[in-house]
Amino acid sequence: MTLSQIDRLAAWRALSPDASMEVVDRDSPCNPHEVAAVARSVLASRATSLSEGDRLNILEQLMIAYLETANLAAAFDCYHQIAAKFPATKSVRTTRLLGLYQEAQEKYDDAFTTYKEALERDETNLPVLRRIVALLVSKGEKQQAIEQLAKYLDSFMQDAEGWLYIATLYLSECMYTQASFALEELIMLRPANHLYHLRYADVQATMGDHVLALKHYCRAVELCRDNVRGLYGIRLMVPRVSAAIKGSVKSRGSDTLNGAPSIETLGELEKLTETRLNDVYSLAKTDATIQAVIRAWLRNS
Repeated sequence: MTLSQIDRLAAWRALSPDASMEVVDRDSPCNPHEVAAVARSVLASRATSLSEGDRLNILEQLMIAYLETANLAAAFDCYHQIAAKFPATKSVRTTRLLGLYQEAQEKYDDAFTTYKEALERDETNLPVLRRIVALLVSKGEKQQAIEQLAKYLDSFMQDAEGWLYIATLYLSECMYTQASFALEELIMLRPANHLYHLRYADVQATMGDHVLALKHYCRAVELCRDNVRGLYGIRLMVPRVSAAIKGSVKSRGSDTLNGAPSIETLGELEKLTETRLNDVYSLAKTDATIQAVIRAWLRNS
């Protein structure tokens, strides 16, 4: 055993401090089988030299790795050692571990009760809040999950994953206005992520704001030049925005629409997307028949 093993465990804790309870791919840097092996080695070879804090951190890490690999007996042994030092009645962190163990046993109602009790003691505890939301979603109680997640985001407004999660929940309930707000918060936190602009553009297109949708499809393509979804989004929005401008001419005598590009710019966007989509499919060596269908659609759309 080397000191680097302790460093690796600490790095893994930094990568995933909240224990997602989802099985990690074997190629992941946080593979639970590898985490368990390293943690056992450290605990066996440095049992007397580890500080009490380091020992308990590693025990917690080992317990979660055991839960993720369905070794419940070994996981409970780790929990027992932690609870002997910090009983669940006095430690929210230990209470959360008990809830994780109950989830692994498929005792979801017991786990939910455990988490709620922990939350009553510390209502801003991030890991516990995440577990409550996950359990509510798994039970189909999405409205309650949204309420819990909204409370969580009131305290942790910088959590991009939280905004993405609540946006997804809003969309699953067809709450487009709320989803739009959540995605706006997400874009402010991660403005260079083209996928967030794409999702926001999709929501705006669904809500009928084709001008705003067009802007964000363009932003997505600016950030990721050959993004096919973004290019198709532009292609679909251009005729809708053009029709809105023409409607504005008839109703108000103006050839402009608030925030919209000019008709000339829209025409250039249409040509650009046709060229880029043809290039993308050509470079990908797409089947000739499929390419012919795409070109025909682009000409006639």
